Amino acid sequence: MASMGQPRGHFFSLYELLVMAALAALGGVTSSVLSMVRAAVHAMVGLPGGMQFLAGIHVLWLVLALGLVRKPGAATVTGLLKGAVELLSGNPHGLLVVFYSVLAGVAVDAVWLLLGGRHRPVTYLLAGGVGSASNLLVLKVVFSLPGHGGVVAGLAVLAGIAFVSGVVLAGMLGWWLLRVLHQAGAVGAQPQGGPSPAGRRTWVGVLAAALALLGAVTYLATDRADIGAADDRAATQPTAGDTISPG
Repeated sequence: MASMGQPRGHFFSLYELLVMAALAALGGVTSSVLSMVRAAVHAMVGLPGGMQFLAGIHVLWLVLALGLVRKPGAATVTGLLKGAVELLSGNPHGLLVVFYSVLAGVAVDAVWLLLGGRHRPVTYLLAGGVGSASNLLVLKVVFSLPGHGGVVAGLAVLAGIAFVSGVVLAGMLGWWLLRVLHQAGAVGAQPQGGPSPAGRRTWVGVLAAALALLGAVTYLATDRADIGAADDRAATQPTAGDTISPG
């Protein structure tokens, strides 16, 4: 089934691309709804840290894509498509959702590669946890949060909550759904070995995606910091009406 409609020389088959697109669409709409709920809850009760205990739901679709396709880069491609769906469906976070989603996909792929690409529960549990906690890195960099102890400790707590959520809602739930799909015959059997030599070479692609994403996030953070500094200087600079005439 993995070779169904697969043109020679293409890493992903047409079937695999359709699977990733379908999961990205489902995940994008679900994440947008959750983000709107989070914004409403935060406006009413001011919930600190948002809803990190539900962070795993955002990564579940990436874990499912990886489990169904089992090729390096599947989670990253799904994350990019999912972020685009969220952006177009009116997610209140705007362009940031693309960064969140792509970085989560890169994290899921990286964990899968580090653990040898084995179809085991621990692979999906760790991938879900790391992918869910990765959003705190974007939060730290984009908003230029200070690095003193209180902020770092708060981010560490939120990252821990997101990691546990990812283990449960993305890893465990994803593994269970994959088993149900295979047992029901909805998807065919997949190879049990590690990544192929061609798959190992995609390390370069995954690392390049990670570097490009971090570069874009850093640029965005620097741009925000420059704008903030310019606003501060403009606010403190006396205007013509504020100057005191001599005598």
